[in-house]
Amino acid sequence: MNKLSQSIIDRLQFSIQNGNTTDNLAVVVATANFDTDGFTYDESSGSVTKHHHNLSQLAAAGYAGDVILDDPCTVSVTSPSGKTANVTFGSATGKFISQCREHLKVNPRYIKRITIAASDSAGNAQPDAFNASMFVASVNPFQKEAAREIDLSQYFMPSQYQDGKIILDYDYGNFQWNDMLYWAIEVRRATVLKVTVDFYADED
Repeated sequence: MNKLSQSIIDRLQFSIQNGNTTDNLAVVVATANFDTDGFTYDESSGSVTKHHHNLSQLAAAGYAGDVILDDPCTVSVTSPSGKTANVTFGSATGKFISQCREHLKVNPRYIKRITIAASDSAGNAQPDAFNASMFVASVNPFQKEAAREIDLSQYFMPSQYQDGKIILDYDYGNFQWNDMLYWAIEVRRATVLKVTVDFYADED
């Protein structure tokens, strides 16, 4: 890979707003090779809408998640305490989360950096949001791998200039988004996370 191609970085950006005021929720970002397609029926209009946040296969395989990251929408979920909570997703204009996720299953890429900014609904920094975890595992249909927990607080320094952001840097080859990656992020109650995933350039 030459220096020019190394400098070209592709980027996936999305936001997650946990509207629950009492519970943290686990949001599944990468769904490995599980089928997450589902359908919603609107009784008033009689219309059927396809979505990509069906948890049934993930749950059956024993991988935790309260909701799956999807294209801009608001999803109602049952929180751990049994209450109904709304989780809202967003992404950059013209970019589709489901398309990026399906593309990466077929065209795996190494992750260079994950930047997570946390705020409340009014935009105020929320450093407490990093008292949370990410969970990753390499999934295949023949063997269950336990999810590895990553403590986000280890990437936050109280003395840092921006107290509402953390950056996780990865050397080339250490973290690949592919069709085997299960990745979930714990989103604390009443918190908005803005996540930026930078990828290394493809090899020539």
